[in-house]
Amino acid sequence: MKVTDLGLTNDGSWEWDDNRQTVELKLPGIISSIIASASRSQFQPTKGYLYNKIVPRFMNLYQAQEATEPDTISVIIEESDTILGKMYYNLILGSTWTIDRDGGSPEEPFYTVYY
Repeated sequence: MKVTDLGLTNDGSWEWDDNRQTVELKLPGIISSIIASASRSQFQPTKGYLYNKIVPRFMNLYQAQEATEPDTISVIIEESDTILGKMYYNLILGSTWTIDRDGGSPEEPFYTVYY
């Protein structure tokens, strides 16, 4: 696992969640700390979910690279507060335009996009 200067892990830890029909992401410590500072109970989440109700803006890598502004993704974090009930945090992350080829084949290449 690699760690950036801000302490963010960028190992891409994720898994598919059948119940939610979306991707579950392992959250880095810095995001947990940000949420804890906003939470009444100092809640420190360990996972979030990719918001899957927005249609992707770009259908392929070429469209993304030629766009005038980067795409964003939304990560939803749920907290069950004893007083306030279920609360949601929505983190909107924008791409930094840094896209690296990361394996795959010539017919189906894989890319890493940093948010």
